Amino acid sequence: MEAVILAGGFGTRMRPLTYTRPKPLLPLLNRPLLAHILDQLPPNVTKAILPVNYLREQIEAYFEEHPDPRVVLVEEKDPLGTGGAIKNCERHLTGPFYVYNGDIVASLKLEDLYATHVAKKAQASISLWPVEEPWHFGVVQLEGDGRIKRFVEKPPKGEEPSNLINAGHYLLNRELLDRIPTGKFYSLEKELYAPWSQAGGKLYGHRFEGYWIDCGRPESLLEAHRTVLASQKKTKVVGEDSDLDPKARIDGYAVGPNCVVESGARVERSVLMPRVSIGRNVTVRDSILGEGVEVEDGTLLERVVVGDYGIVEGGRTIRDQRIGMRAIDVEA
Repeated sequence: MEAVILAGGFGTRMRPLTYTRPKPLLPLLNRPLLAHILDQLPPNVTKAILPVNYLREQIEAYFEEHPDPRVVLVEEKDPLGTGGAIKNCERHLTGPFYVYNGDIVASLKLEDLYATHVAKKAQASISLWPVEEPWHFGVVQLEGDGRIKRFVEKPPKGEEPSNLINAGHYLLNRELLDRIPTGKFYSLEKELYAPWSQAGGKLYGHRFEGYWIDCGRPESLLEAHRTVLASQKKTKVVGEDSDLDPKARIDGYAVGPNCVVESGARVERSVLMPRVSIGRNVTVRDSILGEGVEVEDGTLLERVVVGDYGIVEGGRTIRDQRIGMRAIDVEA
């Protein structure tokens, strides 16, 4: 069986971190998101197909260093959308196949999705998750038997048919690829699921329990760290060869390899990527610091994201900023 892992997006909401790396290589507990997804694939998945576009050379380099015989990279020369990216992998697909969005962290067991698919004799099955603000996502309305009666992609606030959203994992029959044009941008959600559900297509939903996080924003990547650490009954991870002064305090979540944290510093609910240097009496709280960042003595960072190799001058207090953004990308 095959799985398609959608990994070609630009990751604009994660900038400045994604200026220098593709989103699937962002770290979760010091390992790429992509590695966690590969760990979750069922044993009967013998081929994991990754359509890659943005910074694909880095993904190629990652698998040269961490070979996985299941992985096949398929170049996506131009962005093709979710459906177009899957269609571009068609030659590698032999039967029903999984699709997994590369920025989702969830407790879903794909074997359970498969069981629902078979039991309902579905042509497509979608994982579903309840949220408080469904208008940000694709929202479904279910029949009593679990068939998706209506699928609405990002409906206006107040017009959502339910609080159940598309959780980003699918099981699709191969014949559905005949509905997707070759070489064109095509949204699976808007152009297939939405009209097909209302036309009575065999599109079914699968609800699951545990956790689900869309790691599209820095705050949700921090949430993913907290949630996965809690599931492992841990509060933090520390990478190899990091030098943490005994008078420094680390209160979660992840310190990457080869980091330095000096005396009096506090790191709280934050992520430090490899080779970060934290000076004396620095406080880093609810923040993400990219690779090679240097924070000089006496600085307070709170809800801050710093791009790779940024230098934060000492003695400053910075809150609610992204450092390393190009001016055109700074949000109001």
